[in-house]
Amino acid sequence: MRSINERVTAEGAMEPDAEGSPNRSTPRTARPALESALKLRRRAGAAVMLDRAHLLDPADQRLIEAIYSRGQSAAAVARLLGQPSRKVNARVHRLVKLLCSPECALVQAMKTRMPQARREIARACFVQGMSIRAASLRVGITFYAARQHLAAVRALAEAAA
Repeated sequence: MRSINERVTAEGAMEPDAEGSPNRSTPRTARPALESALKLRRRAGAAVMLDRAHLLDPADQRLIEAIYSRGQSAAAVARLLGQPSRKVNARVHRLVKLLCSPECALVQAMKTRMPQARREIARACFVQGMSIRAASLRVGITFYAARQHLAAVRALAEAAA
């Protein structure tokens, strides 16, 4: 009988973790393939973030480029900005969530085919995270018209998905 601390590599058996208990989540032989798949997924996600970063405000665009293009950590960027790393990390997560939304993808794909008011309202709300009221004041249309534009964009995004 083999002890738990032994490293068993035959037939995809598990390797014990640092505490000596067997790691039953992923076979040792599958780890390199899983890690390379995760790296490819991260690169694809970074490419999407960088592709859509031009839709953001300049400060947010520079933040996304620093993290996804230059590979800086949120803590390093926070030190440069003189802000707490929690605050920068939360901002990055909020921006990533906005950039990954189907509405943001639609705004980017149809940027020249949408009416100007709809494009500006969609960009302000779905990409920059503004409220409908603030976006309608910025664009110069009524709150009701802004809501109608956003409903149209949401319907197009659902149809595209």
